[in-house]
Amino acid sequence: MAVFRVWSGSAWQLPYFVYPKYWDGTAWTYITPKIWNGSAWIENQLLDTQTITVGSHTVIVGSLFSGGYIYTLYGYSPPYGSIATGASAIYPGKNITSLYFNSLNSTLTMTIPLAVNSGWTYMYVGSEIAAHKHMREDATYGSSGSWTWTIAANPFGADGSTTPVTFY
Repeated sequence: MAVFRVWSGSAWQLPYFVYPKYWDGTAWTYITPKIWNGSAWIENQLLDTQTITVGSHTVIVGSLFSGGYIYTLYGYSPPYGSIATGASAIYPGKNITSLYFNSLNSTLTMTIPLAVNSGWTYMYVGSEIAAHKHMREDATYGSSGSWTWTIAANPFGADGSTTPVTFY
């Protein structure tokens, strides 16, 4: 029986399918992810890390007895939740002003006012094993510095928990 392996850039490694790690016989070891840029494999470099303290806010629209509905925002949407620094390492002088999941339309939205749609490739929301990966190019970008992804579930977890967000 053949064992599937992944090229780490210098050697064939056993894969860890959710996050790039492998068991080296004594400990879990990280593999530096590589990205094909069209002509060569390049390292996927960590650009920024933020920590969200999850807040939630339930919104009731209209009357629930006559066609109204309820939805909840999870994550960082002031005044609910918080972000450790908020200062973007990708966009100097700019801050992440919101990063939240909307349960009504199953969207994840991040806002960095006046940021351009470049400078990063992936955003991971969550810890290493439970991380939700979002590609910048898969987002709907608003010219004011807002990215929106349609996703299946809340990546932030429960109200009051902390969730890491990393950009590559």
